[in-house]
Amino acid sequence: MLAVDALKRVKNINWANEFFESDIEKFGDYLAIAAYFRREHKLESQSLIFDMTQVAKIKLDLPDDYYRSIESLLGPQNSMVKAVCYWYVKWEWFKEQGAISAVLDNPYSPVIEMFENGTQFKQDKGFAVVGDASFYLQNWEFDKVREFLMRGKKRGE
Repeated sequence: MLAVDALKRVKNINWANEFFESDIEKFGDYLAIAAYFRREHKLESQSLIFDMTQVAKIKLDLPDDYYRSIESLLGPQNSMVKAVCYWYVKWEWFKEQGAISAVLDNPYSPVIEMFENGTQFKQDKGFAVVGDASFYLQNWEFDKVREFLMRGKKRGE
């Protein structure tokens, strides 16, 4: 059975609303994790949103119903939202199978929490648009993104 708790979490997200409220801090949490992962695996170039299990070269076959199970929960969501949900459930399933240490937090949890809080993102002309912020998808540099996030946080305090 495919990561039941992860599937329930995705299922309980209210996808019916069209919302783009800003939850930049949660996206920043994801970016910090992605930057660490990118650095540890010595990735020269990597998209902002990527499958960390694939980069870590974890070899484990997914259940036959993996994509179908998640697709039925997501409906007409954009490809970036779908990808994060697929990879979130995949990470949890790999943990259940022992391919990933149980003590490691799911790197996609901040983005799933963002979705739960009513924030979504989309891709537009090579950028990830999160609320009123946008981030270049390819060859991004975490230090520059962190500076942007900190400036926005200071303005909003």
